[in-house]
Amino acid sequence: GDRDYLEAAGLLRPHTDLRTNAELVQLYLTVLVQAQDFPGAETFLASGLGADLLATPALLELQAQVAEAAHKPVLAERFFGELRRREPENLRYVMNHARAQAELGRVKEAEATIRPFLERATPEILKLAAQVCVAAGNHRQAEVYQRRYLETRPPELPQAWGFLGDVMLSRGDKVNARRAYQRGLDVMLLEIAGRKPK
Repeated sequence: GDRDYLEAAGLLRPHTDLRTNAELVQLYLTVLVQAQDFPGAETFLASGLGADLLATPALLELQAQVAEAAHKPVLAERFFGELRRREPENLRYVMNHARAQAELGRVKEAEATIRPFLERATPEILKLAAQVCVAAGNHRQAEVYQRRYLETRPPELPQAWGFLGDVMLSRGDKVNARRAYQRGLDVMLLEIAGRKPK
């Protein structure tokens, strides 16, 4: 649990190369993020680490996670944007950047960011597109993507139905939201009973 991560952080803290060794810096920050010690992570990031070290993709991604957790969406969007600029085909970077844009209210930019990927929509792209649309407040489009995602029979089917229910509830469609939640519950009960949902 969190205590184990905090213990690991305590063991790493006195290491002499902690501010200069890229692997150690990444490990230490990852441990702090896993422990949910975001203030500790922010303090460490501000402690004079080298700019070249902070510019590595792994550390940019960790910095984005820390910024999001610290409710600094502008900073998170900047880090995700830098990652996307470096690797424009990396789906995780693209979708995180789009989500960050949407959360800042830059809906048109977020939609433009994901549009090229929707033509070759894998289940993961559909799932993330629904999340981006929710962040952008476009619940109608989120429902479209989430339904397409459900058609792919994702492994976490009960949660996927639950998310669809959340989207419908946000639109004020209580009747269909209840149906989606019930469907998710039915699937979960079938899985517990060891049977495959239809």
